Amino acid sequence: MIGGNISKEKIGISLIQSYPKDLEEHEFDILWKLLNDIITSYNFSLEPEEIYGQWIEFIKLKSNHTNSYYEEYKSAIAVLAELEDLYAKDAINKLIFENNINPEEDKDTRLYHCKSFVIDEFIKLILVSGGFRDFEVKNTNGYIYKSRF
Repeated sequence: MIGGNISKEKIGISLIQSYPKDLEEHEFDILWKLLNDIITSYNFSLEPEEIYGQWIEFIKLKSNHTNSYYEEYKSAIAVLAELEDLYAKDAINKLIFENNINPEEDKDTRLYHCKSFVIDEFIKLILVSGGFRDFEVKNTNGYIYKSRF
């Protein structure tokens, strides 16, 4: 598994417990950069700005309600900082494609939480927001662009 002490820290397998809370502006910026990096890494034709409003709504809903993702986002930001220190420009590629996570052994680590609760959720948001069209999906007449959750 990639990463250092932060990434490999054991934190349990379920969502990190936290109270509903708004993220700080700099935390939004870090997560927005992550979303952009995911879109670039997967070569989605979708422009990040096309889903900015949905993404903001998604983040606010996930962090401001019961079963808040607030601490998951904070943890992911810490993991991203550590990976950038260790791998510089290769950090996102290693995190997404070369993380060497063993789902059976590593599902209680910060790295696994970052991948599962943040990155995978962002990928789902991208797909729901029109990213699925990059996979040559046919018969998408029922798809409503920019629909709400």
